[in-house]
Amino acid sequence: VSDNQQSYVSCKEGALSAVPADKSPAAAYKPYKYMHKCFQNEVLEVTTSGGVVVTVQVTGTPANKAGRTLKGFSTKAGDLMFTKGDNGGCKGASDRPTDGCPYTDF
Repeated sequence: VSDNQQSYVSCKEGALSAVPADKSPAAAYKPYKYMHKCFQNEVLEVTTSGGVVVTVQVTGTPANKAGRTLKGFSTKAGDLMFTKGDNGGCKGASDRPTDGCPYTDF
């Protein structure tokens, strides 16, 4: 196992761009969509706390019932944590100057 996401992350999508034709093929270490080992049309094995292995056959894409997506979180992050608003706070959040925008860990 590696601490470097480039070497172990698969199934990246969110707000990432599609792989340009001149940058093909897609790979986990490249900053583009990478649709490898996604939860879709595959067999998943889940081990319960009692040690019983349960097999689940996924037959389609996951349903988004809450209306929130990883894409939404990543595309809103700039306004919520970095871009200053008219009052000196973060534009997409409270816009209070005392909130410390931009966040140093953005």
